[in-house]
Amino acid sequence: MSNSSGYNRAYYEKNKKRIGARKGSRYKMDEGYRDAVKARAKQQREEQKKKRKNAPKSPKSVKVPKKIKVETPSGETKVARMYSIGQLAHRLDISIVTIRKWESENVIPTSTYRSKGNHRLYTEHQVSAVSRVYADYRINKTAGGPWRLTDDFVKALHEAWNSLPEGFPPEEQEENEDESRANLN
Repeated sequence: MSNSSGYNRAYYEKNKKRIGARKGSRYKMDEGYRDAVKARAKQQREEQKKKRKNAPKSPKSVKVPKKIKVETPSGETKVARMYSIGQLAHRLDISIVTIRKWESENVIPTSTYRSKGNHRLYTEHQVSAVSRVYADYRINKTAGGPWRLTDDFVKALHEAWNSLPEGFPPEEQEENEDESRANLN
């Protein structure tokens, strides 16, 4: 079997132009053949579309957030679990382009942190806050209708974001300040 397969492949490579020209002229002349080719192509496109639609989202494409040493806007150094824009998009099940658009339109506040390569980074607390607000509005506020970006959503998102000074909960800020004071004494 493998021999005939190799033979067919070799024959086709050798005669590709002649075979292509014969198929092309038949396609032009024979309406039944042309309709069959179009139907087969349409069926293949629909099968590919169905495969893409039903394919599970690959967890391999989203990396686990890493703990990174960051300097807060107030000058403190912290080690925190940071998410990339892709990880945030995956968590919300929306595209990276949407997050960038939301950021440019001030729907979502500008990311507080940047990587050495100037990529957006979000603390795990910011990601949780955005996810919580997004899920609440997506599930509870749409009442079965299509989800729309509303002023209430933007306000709730900003309130949740602003409740996290420098991307961390206030109680975590106070703990770090207490630790800093203890280290000074």
